[in-house]
Amino acid sequence: MKSLHPAYRTALGDPSSDSPWLWLLKAQLDTSTNVTPVLYLNNSDQPITYGGKTYEPYPFVVGRWSDDSKGSRPTITIEISNASLEAGRWVQVGRGFRDRPVELRAVQRSLVDAGVLDAALFVRGLIDEPVVTAKSVSLPLRSGIDRKFPKRRYLPICDAVYKDPRTCGYVGDLVACVKSLTACEEHGADEKANRRPVRHPQRFRGCPAIPRQTR
Repeated sequence: MKSLHPAYRTALGDPSSDSPWLWLLKAQLDTSTNVTPVLYLNNSDQPITYGGKTYEPYPFVVGRWSDDSKGSRPTITIEISNASLEAGRWVQVGRGFRDRPVELRAVQRSLVDAGVLDAALFVRGLIDEPVVTAKSVSLPLRSGIDRKFPKRRYLPICDAVYKDPRTCGYVGDLVACVKSLTACEEHGADEKANRRPVRHPQRFRGCPAIPRQTR
């Protein structure tokens, strides 16, 4: 597996950076014509150019990443807003999106602007049966999923050493941490309740672009 770009290793270890993390979504709509329509979306409020393609701003969220050690198929769902009914039209154009390829990247805007063509997380797969409602279009990726994580799996979890004064800084009475964002917030609540310096979740060292449920 290709090593993570040094700039992303630095970014993932720097929770103080104010440069936003974004999801870049590339989704193929249809393959029945010579010209294949492809969606290029990002989940911010501004367009961004990556790899020579402009990813337009459009509201979507990346759901829970499910993977385990038992050999189960990994799954991930992308939920695109359908408030304007535009996403529903894409489903019709793409014959339901089913079996269409998707690429998903977690990137930091400042690194993209600097020309770094890499990502903190890369997922590629095929769409199963989409679910369309008046509010959203859900695209489940379960077939043929491929993904690239850095060799150190510090994306879904915090890589700080628990209670280490330099990387963690927690000095309260709690005795363990599962290193998720939720756990980090719980430690911050404990700090606040006991009138200690509140260092959490500001010191959470996972990538902010990873779906909250998997942190």
